[in-house]
Amino acid sequence: MVKAKNFAADAQVTAKPTKVYGVILSGNGITAGDMVELSDSASGAGTAIVTLVAAVDKGSVVFTPSVGIDFFAGVYADVTKTGGTMTVTVLYD
Repeated sequence: MVKAKNFAADAQVTAKPTKVYGVILSGNGITAGDMVELSDSASGAGTAIVTLVAAVDKGSVVFTPSVGIDFFAGVYADVTKTGGTMTVTVLYD
């Protein structure tokens, strides 16, 4: 069963191995270049596997790979923003 986790700052998505099926970055008043990186780690110390970068100050960026992406040590999201509001949703199993 696919789960969704929403957050607005750095967060552990899961500490277990999983597949990521999608990432949605939504922002308002953010700066082009603000981003979220998903690392293969439960604590943020792992290798960045997915990076989504905002191109404009509001709107959404959606990433849906054709197959799930394996994360072997868990998933940690590192959110970088300079202002405004950003919400990130990760779809995983």
